[in-house]
Amino acid sequence: MAGVGDSIERIRQLYGPSLAESPNFYLGAPDLFLTYWSSDRKFAIRFETEHGKVARYYSGKVPEVEYVEGCQ
Repeated sequence: MAGVGDSIERIRQLYGPSLAESPNFYLGAPDLFLTYWSSDRKFAIRFETEHGKVARYYSGKVPEVEYVEGCQ
């Protein structure tokens, strides 16, 4: 199971090649948004990294989970 404090590499190992990576909107590279979608692509889990580690994560419906403002 993934959680806050896990390394980027740990998330990559857990979710494999279907994990999408993009630069963190607020911090830029090397910090990332790591997103894993359900098989029907209706839901996703997004991990936000800071300094190479997961700082927060959330899950929800697509497209809301991809909003940089959050999906609350």
